[in-house]
Amino acid sequence: MGRITGVRRQLSKELGFVVPQVRVRDDINLAPYVYRILVNGVVVGEDTVSPDEMLALDTGQAFGDLFGKKVKDPTFGLDATWVDAGDADAATGAGYLVVDPGTVMATHLNHLLGQNASDLLGQDEVQALLDGLKERAAQLVAALAPLPITTLTQVLKGLLAENVPLKEFRRIAGAIAVAAQRTQDAEEIIETIRPELGALIIQKLCGVREPLRVMTLEGQLEGLLGQAMRADQSRRHVIEPDLGRRIVEALQRAAEPLIAEAKPFALVVQPTIRIAIRKLVRTCLPDTPVMSFFEVPEEKAVEVVAVIGASQQALAA
Repeated sequence: MGRITGVRRQLSKELGFVVPQVRVRDDINLAPYVYRILVNGVVVGEDTVSPDEMLALDTGQAFGDLFGKKVKDPTFGLDATWVDAGDADAATGAGYLVVDPGTVMATHLNHLLGQNASDLLGQDEVQALLDGLKERAAQLVAALAPLPITTLTQVLKGLLAENVPLKEFRRIAGAIAVAAQRTQDAEEIIETIRPELGALIIQKLCGVREPLRVMTLEGQLEGLLGQAMRADQSRRHVIEPDLGRRIVEALQRAAEPLIAEAKPFALVVQPTIRIAIRKLVRTCLPDTPVMSFFEVPEEKAVEVVAVIGASQQALAA
């Protein structure tokens, strides 16, 4: 329980709002040593732990095999082995990362809550943010008053869904107040304010003096997708399935070496296709930010690590 409290406190600090309380209860329908994590009544993850053993994870630097139950780490999908507590030191010496069952569950919980942060934010949490901001910037909160709290909540949930934390709520609120003078459509507000938040988005991807690693789309492919989006009167932002599949496969191939080396990157595209590409990328690389060119600060150095193209047959499709 202490670890869960610590996870909730740290996550609240990182996300910028108070994460709702985590309730823990027994469920006789679960098999022994199985735990399940639910967010708003929906199961988002589950796994099995061995309470009297330690989990040895192979982070890529381990050597030799271990005796024990072979599993996958629930958080990162690494190869792992449940070993006797007495063998923990030997596993560490062999290059394995050894953690106890409580850490396994706490890390899994933290990861899943972060992934589902947008589902943790409701109107009560948004009102608490406004009340806190009102003490420091009353006029700014007044400027937000014409925007329904339901729409404001949608906007903030949309930012969280793309891993944009609300820590700098004053800056975010200021951008929303300006955008709300032109539209009260949540999706349009999000796309309007994202260029103002570019520095907040990329700070988790690279250091101040480090270039931002980016992937881009080949020009002809971007042009094709731009035409499709402009013709999409329903605003469904859907890419043709076969072309989408080819783009996803190319992205995964290009991303594989970067992910293996734990090098964060962003996919940068034209503003008109950002939403459609984000929906596509979410299915294969959910943690990869999809940004428009306008969101990258002008003074930020950029390193293009890959250009995602398409064959003529794919473009014809």
